[in-house]
Amino acid sequence: MTIRRWLLFLAALGLPGVEACGSGGEPESTGSGTGGAQVSLSRDPCSLLTRAEAEAVLGSLTAEPYRTRQDTTVADPAGPSCAYATDGGRVLLLTPEWTYGKMTLNAERMIGGLVRQVADLPGVVADTLEGLWDEAVVGMKGELLLLKGARSLTISYVNSSTDAAGAIRLSETALARLAAAPEPARPQVSSDGCPLPPERVTEIMALAVRLAPRPVKLIDACSYELVEDPTVEVELSIKPAEIAEMLFEGLHTRARGKLGASTGADSIAMGEAGWAYGVGSGSEAAVLAGGKVYHASMVCALCTGTPGQKDAMVRLVAAMID
Repeated sequence: MTIRRWLLFLAALGLPGVEACGSGGEPESTGSGTGGAQVSLSRDPCSLLTRAEAEAVLGSLTAEPYRTRQDTTVADPAGPSCAYATDGGRVLLLTPEWTYGKMTLNAERMIGGLVRQVADLPGVVADTLEGLWDEAVVGMKGELLLLKGARSLTISYVNSSTDAAGAIRLSETALARLAAAPEPARPQVSSDGCPLPPERVTEIMALAVRLAPRPVKLIDACSYELVEDPTVEVELSIKPAEIAEMLFEGLHTRARGKLGASTGADSIAMGEAGWAYGVGSGSEAAVLAGGKVYHASMVCALCTGTPGQKDAMVRLVAAMID
C-alpha cells in the first residue's frame, strides 16, 4: 500500500488532521518540469528537479520529465510523482509529500519496515551523507526517504541509470526546493477562549504547534496540531469538577490499554487529585483543582519510536491552572 492510498484510507476513517494527499490548498501547476532556469514552486512534483539537473547525473533523458503515479511509470497528469526516463526503459521517480512527511516515514515503518540506513547502501561514502535532510532512511524496495521538516521526498532509483550516491546528489536540489516551497493558505482559527495560546503550548512542549481548524468549535477546549506532523493532535480543556470522576476513569482506561493493565496512570502531586501517563501513541494528564478539572491530551496514532509526552502534558495542565 502506497503512502497516498494509506492516507486516503485514514482520511476516509476521519482521522483528525488527515486530508487527501496533494490537497494542501495551493493550485497545482499543470506544467511538467522543463530545463528552464526558473522552476515553479507549485504542487507539481516535476518542479523539484529540472531536466538539465537530472541529466547531469542520469545522462540524457528520452523525454521531458512527466507526472506519474508512484507504482507505475505511465504518464498521469495528476500523478503525485515525477518520472525521469533514460535509455533502456530506466526511470527514476521523485515523490514529494508536501504536508505529511513525518507520517510517510511512520507509515513505512508500520507497513513495510525500514530495513537499512543510508550509510549501509553500497557505493555511498561518508562525504555524501551530509545532506539537507533531518532524517534519511531506506525503504523495503530500496527507495530513499528523506525528511525535511514536515515534508518528505521519496527517490525510487533502483530501476534508474544511477546508484544511491547519484540519487543522493539529485536529492540536494530537489529537497531544497521542496523545503522552500511556500506553505498553502490555511483557515484562520481564533484562539479566543482557548486555555492557552498556541505560542505558549509551543514553548511548553518545545514542539511547534498551531490551532487546528475544526468544523464545530469545541466547548471550553481547543485543539492544536504539530506543525511538523499535522496528524498529531493536542487538546486542552477546562471542565466543571462534576465530570472529574468520569474523566479520570476514561484516562485510567486508556492508560491501561496503552501501558498494560498492571501499569496504568501515575498519580501526580497537583491540586486535589491528578493523574498522568505517556507513551508514543498517546499521552494525557488531568488534575482536579479549584472546582475545575484541567485536561491535556496528545494523540499520535501513527507514531513509532516516539517517546511519551507525559511530562509535557503535566506542564500544560500546570500552566492552565496558573
